[in-house]
Amino acid sequence: MIPKAMNIGYRHFDTALFYNSQRVLGNCLGKEFSEGSFTRQEVFITTKVFHDTGRIGLNKIGNSLPLGDESMIGQKLKDAIAEQIERCMSELMLGYIDLLLMHWPGEFFGKNYQKNRQQRKDCWEVFEEYLKQGKLKAIGVSNFTKKHIEDLMEDCSVAPMVNQLEINPYMAQPRLVQYCQSKGIFHF
Repeated sequence: MIPKAMNIGYRHFDTALFYNSQRVLGNCLGKEFSEGSFTRQEVFITTKVFHDTGRIGLNKIGNSLPLGDESMIGQKLKDAIAEQIERCMSELMLGYIDLLLMHWPGEFFGKNYQKNRQQRKDCWEVFEEYLKQGKLKAIGVSNFTKKHIEDLMEDCSVAPMVNQLEINPYMAQPRLVQYCQSKGIFHF
């Protein structure tokens, strides 16, 4: 499927650790690169990692994900996020990732707002470090509200470059789109 997509012009691939699709994409891209069909610079890869340890223990196909217990915060969480990023890079078999997103802001209806905020901050600090190292070309968020973005911008030194959000005729989110535009945050 991926080679066919590339043959008809696809160059942006969006995956996530949670989707368990990175290894397949990495293998297909590696084959295309080795055959000279495409270069690394001709494709754009987005992937996502997450920090929310309370709600999800299994991904859609039943594989457990390496985060640990709900109380994970601070260095323990940072180490887990770094492991996830390294796993993404290994499975994708790329020297860098074009865009890494924090998959979601935490428990939307969770009762511990401060814990969620701290986990987002810890996660983002790891993103910033990988960005400085050149292993990530851009960093962003996914499914974040205006309040989540405002908190993150208060807590960290690098503003999100992207907010991947759901936009469709039934969920236009014009206020969030306008907010992202006002802050120079690309949205799609």
